[in-house]
Amino acid sequence: MSEAEGRKRRGGLTDLSTALEALLRSHGVAERLRNIDVYPAWREVVGEDTAGHTRILSFQKGVLRVAVSSAPLLAELKTFRLKEIRDGLDGILGPGKVREIRLGPG
Repeated sequence: MSEAEGRKRRGGLTDLSTALEALLRSHGVAERLRNIDVYPAWREVVGEDTAGHTRILSFQKGVLRVAVSSAPLLAELKTFRLKEIRDGLDGILGPGKVREIRLGPG
């Protein structure tokens, strides 16, 4: 009996863990849960003050999109701190988890 068949119960019913996994995957929740560690890592790398002026919009397929509340801070992060931020995230999350950081107004 295959693993998938083993998960099926009498009458064609699926066990709860399989159903829940499918539900989470279909709503994109599984992906977000896998990436939840990005939020505290961002705060740690940029610092509490800067983190308070930014908002992570999404993290999908290695692309981190972040809104920055002020133009001067956006310019600073893009111009002077982007490499530092990427290196810091690599150090916490593992090399290559964040392939790209897209900063924008927000």
